Amino acid sequence: DIVNGYKYEMKHLHPFEKVVADLTARARQKKDGLTLMDVLNEIHEARKEILLAGKDWTAAAKNADSAREASELILEGSERLYDLFNDLASSPVTNIIQLQKSLRTTPAVRLD
Repeated sequence: DIVNGYKYEMKHLHPFEKVVADLTARARQKKDGLTLMDVLNEIHEARKEILLAGKDWTAAAKNADSAREASELILEGSERLYDLFNDLASSPVTNIIQLQKSLRTTPAVRLD
């Protein structure tokens, strides 16, 4: 899970890397008004909504009367899930990608 992965990595960084990552995230917050936790929470909530919708569409296809109806429900459900992702998760995912790009350029400690 991406949310738990970020939280785990932030806890286990070298102290210097932790400070640099925090400063980078704070600079991003001043620039865009977004905090890392806000973005991670948005991704988590979007993931839960998409998961519930996927389960609903799967149950509808499973309970279909014919294979043709199940196939149509699967196609319609896929389209709706793509739309739901675009509505709920595309913006937070884009934000976390941009934040990750800025974190990738920060200095790292190399312990030899």
